[in-house]
Amino acid sequence: MQECIVNEMKTNNVVKIPLPKLSLVELELLKFISQGLSNREIARLKNVKIKSCENAISRVAKKLNVRQSPTTNQRVLLVNLFAKLEIETNSPR
Repeated sequence: MQECIVNEMKTNNVVKIPLPKLSLVELELLKFISQGLSNREIARLKNVKIKSCENAISRVAKKLNVRQSPTTNQRVLLVNLFAKLEIETNSPR
């Protein structure tokens, strides 16, 4: 994710939304997506089949209530949520 987008999210009042608990594997998957890795690259890193990777991404998206539509990209929405998680967990309380 570009630094300027993250900085803008940090400085603006981001509405906090309740998110379901994610497992470490699910968080790692979101991290890989946010780094721009393809399903094939993630599958290779995790030593699983591409279809297993795709299914895992679909489960995380469903868990986070993120849907693909003609006007939105599911991966972009997942990266956006992951960035918000990163900001919230790294910001001082």
